[in-house]
Amino acid sequence: MPDRSLIASSHRLAVVPSLPVQGQSQAGEPEALPQALRADALGLSEAARAAHADPAAKPAGDDADISERGQAQMKKLVEMARRAVGGKRPGGYCYRAVHLYLMRAGYGHLLPDSIPWTHTRYARQFGEFMNQGDHAARLGLRKLPIDNPYDAPPGSVVVVRPGTPGTRHPKAGDIAIAAGNGKFYNDGNMSYGGPENFPPGNRHVVGIYAPL
Repeated sequence: MPDRSLIASSHRLAVVPSLPVQGQSQAGEPEALPQALRADALGLSEAARAAHADPAAKPAGDDADISERGQAQMKKLVEMARRAVGGKRPGGYCYRAVHLYLMRAGYGHLLPDSIPWTHTRYARQFGEFMNQGDHAARLGLRKLPIDNPYDAPPGSVVVVRPGTPGTRHPKAGDIAIAAGNGKFYNDGNMSYGGPENFPPGNRHVVGIYAPL
């Protein structure tokens, strides 16, 4: 049974793992992403929380262009992930790492408990949840009409299925932040082996998401 305990204060968050969460380099069963992450422990200010909850900040329509606010979130997300990753290789905690980046960047209208517990065990489940009904739009996101991660705009969230080049876990798939120029960040520098691995209509990609 994975250890899902959290040690949190109002300024910092420490997660105490017993097993890796999504490991590209690990074969063990991944640990579920803790759903009870507290916004204050993630460093979200009251102003940021208010922005998340402000209906007036949400553009109307799922096919709206990415707003200036969304573009700013994407830029912030890439810079945050780049600083966190440095020169590291993925260590098996991709979902947890990307979740933290999304929270700290104030991405869309995501909050720590926006993803239900049923979709927090494997990285692919983030995309599976977003693809259901109006979940993405309700959380201030849209699924882009792209099926090649190497075409994803910087700051978008890439989710792929198990068996995708670069992944190893038989169930987890992968989630990463596209940074442009063939770079992807999660808990390390992720690679999917090049754009040629994603021909039109491929089944590797669950979805690529950006803020409205």
